[in-house]
Amino acid sequence: VNPVIVDGVTSDTLLAFVAKRRKMDGKKTGSKVSAETIRKDLRTIRAALAAAHDKRYLTVIPKLPKVDGYASD
Repeated sequence: VNPVIVDGVTSDTLLAFVAKRRKMDGKKTGSKVSAETIRKDLRTIRAALAAAHDKRYLTVIPKLPKVDGYASD
């Protein structure tokens, strides 16, 4: 693991990830990736960032963006 790369993850990076993910095609023809799928992706990313923080590769965990289109956000 290269801590320099992990340390480059910022709130802006995560916002860009969500924006790109929103534009991706979904499983059904003509659909886009759902808000729930993006939230699942962010949960996985949060777990990875937490592990990096525990191992001191990150000093702070960046704030994760809210996903529009999901009722409980």
